[in-house]
Amino acid sequence: MITNNIRYTKFFKEYYKKILKYRDFDLNKSYILAVSGGIDSIFATHFFYTLGVKFFPVFVKYPFISYDVELKKYFKAQFGIDLKVIPTNITANNCYECAKKRRELIFKYADNIGVYNIIYAHHRDDFFESFFLSLFYGADFSFMKIETLFFNKFILFRPLFGIDKKAIVRYVKKFDLNYWESECSVSNKKRDEIRQFIENLPEMYKKNLFNALKKVV
Repeated sequence: MITNNIRYTKFFKEYYKKILKYRDFDLNKSYILAVSGGIDSIFATHFFYTLGVKFFPVFVKYPFISYDVELKKYFKAQFGIDLKVIPTNITANNCYECAKKRRELIFKYADNIGVYNIIYAHHRDDFFESFFLSLFYGADFSFMKIETLFFNKFILFRPLFGIDKKAIVRYVKKFDLNYWESECSVSNKKRDEIRQFIENLPEMYKKNLFNALKKVV
């Protein structure tokens, strides 16, 4: 179990400053936290739990996922929280279709419990990825938003915009957190190419891209 002393450490405060500086994120509200079991959502769970934010974690279980029971047990043991598991037989042929269907199920759950603020654990590199996919393969300038309103009701927050993947890996290693690799077998060559492209960018380019995106996201 986690002690609240973590939030007062210099290490934790550095993440706090990077995560909460780009939007007014109300720590006193209740949130739905979308969980995949991957390193990003486990990081977000630990971070917001340590801050004392009230949230309801929800996990959409596709037919190919085998670790849902293990993940649910981990949430109870590590955080003392019941993970809501939503089973579905829905399948998808691509990442976009899958994400859309997952979001619809999460919105339905949010509506049922009356909590309309939803956290996704997309980080800085995910914002880069979305931008370059749109630019290179869609010939368009579009990108993720830190805050998006759906159906004039649901607010989707992506508060990890200021954190990159390497920082998340450092955090998870420091606190010895468990996470699960994706079991999805759908190949996405374009996304893999973009990830490799981003990985190879000089840090100066990433910094400039980040500074440009934060003006519009």
